Amino acid sequence: PLGELHYQISFNYEQMGQLEEALSYLDKAGVIFELLQDNNYLPMLKEGREKLLHLIEKQKETDRAL
Repeated sequence: PLGELHYQISFNYEQMGQLEEALSYLDKAGVIFELLQDNNYLPMLKEGREKLLHLIEKQKETDRAL
């Protein structure tokens, strides 16, 4: 349940546009799942991490343009 909680917190931060916080909690969820050797969620977390990194980079580019 702790891994799922961190994933949910990550999702909530993403929905609020707080992408760096979302990434932080997503990474924590990944560590928890790895420690528990629960590999069912790892591909989904990897995809989510790549998505967040892309969105963060896009956000930074937009901020630079302003």
